[in-house]
Amino acid sequence: GGLLARMGRPSSAVDVLKEALTIDSTLKGAYLNLSIAFDSAGRPIEAEKWIRHALKLDPDYADAHHQWAITLFRQGRHTEAIQRVKHAIKQNPTSSSYHLNLGTFLAASKKYREAINAFQKVLELEPRNTLARDYLRRARTEAKKP
Repeated sequence: GGLLARMGRPSSAVDVLKEALTIDSTLKGAYLNLSIAFDSAGRPIEAEKWIRHALKLDPDYADAHHQWAITLFRQGRHTEAIQRVKHAIKQNPTSSSYHLNLGTFLAASKKYREAINAFQKVLELEPRNTLARDYLRRARTEAKKP
């Protein structure tokens, strides 16, 4: 189901994932992937509904907090997205993708100094991450502007 969601086939993913949940309603990953499917289909309300189910099963589920942050960010809810991804980072501080998204969210909120720190953390974790390097350069340029 999750693979179908990532392949741009959210309706197929929803069918498969809901079927899986009828068999075992404790599959937190299925709830997470339902959230991804609905988010990729542009349905953030449903995405948040399913992510809440995952977090009910495991309040410290870092991937669920991270996905919720992405959904919030796409809705323009940057402050909430930043808080949510910071929570994910507390649960999994070595995830470079969490730090990369934190930096992206901070930069979008014009918090360039904090974004720079997040992008530097990505490069500590993944020295060859060219995306983080590019975003770091951009954040540094923006931070210098009056």
